[in-house]
Amino acid sequence: MNTKLHAVTDADGRPMRFFMTAGQVGDHTGAAALLGSLPSADWLLADRGCDADWFREPFKNKGTVMRKLLVLANALLRDHRNWVATTV
Repeated sequence: MNTKLHAVTDADGRPMRFFMTAGQVGDHTGAAALLGSLPSADWLLADRGCDADWFREPFKNKGTVMRKLLVLANALLRDHRNWVATTV
C-alpha cells in the first residue's frame, strides 16, 4: 500500500498545510480536504485533479487566477512546481 501527500505551499515553496491519503484515492479528495484552509492568493497552481467546477468556484469569487500544470506556457511556474515536488 502506498500514500499520497497533498500539500499547500506559499509562493516560495514552503509547505504550509498537508493532507495524506491512500495512494489509490483520487486527488480531488485531498483537494477537498485542503480547500477550506487555503489562504487568499493572487494565483493558484494546480494539476488536472483540481480542474472541477466545485473546486474552482471559490477561487473565481475571490479573483484568484487558476493555472493548470498541463497547459502552462510559463517555464518559471513549471520549474517552481518541480522544485516544490522535489523538496517536500
